[in-house]
Amino acid sequence: RPRGKLHIHCESFADPLLLPRCERQQALQNAIDHYAARLEHYALQSPLDWFNFFDFWQLPEIQDKE
Repeated sequence: RPRGKLHIHCESFADPLLLPRCERQQALQNAIDHYAARLEHYALQSPLDWFNFFDFWQLPEIQDKE
């Protein structure tokens, strides 16, 4: 990305998301797989441009034993 510039990507995902009753589980799994593939696509394009608000890499605090 150019210095000081932000690029936002928007794309149609599933409008509407159809989940037929007899194939609901498979249709939902397909939508989840498609969403994950799109995230992977953009993460591979710009691997350093992602931010997670939850610090899941933080190590747990060590409690002093009494």
